[in-house]
Amino acid sequence: GTTVWMDHWAAYNSITAVTGLAHQTVNHSITFWAVNGLHTNRVENLWRCAKQKFKTMNVTCNAHVQSYLDEFMW
Repeated sequence: GTTVWMDHWAAYNSITAVTGLAHQTVNHSITFWAVNGLHTNRVENLWRCAKQKFKTMNVTCNAHVQSYLDEFMW
């Protein structure tokens, strides 16, 4: 019953096929809000903060990215 909401980027087109989750998009070139009032701004801001944290940590090893994300989210 989960629906994944993302911005309208072509790389996300296969999300449903890969995860089996329903997938909807918000097309920022048209509007920042979906018809139902949802938006991706909070998620995009959180991801920006995580990337900024990784840069300050000088992350170079992809093998540890999951543990870094876990720590960031905690």
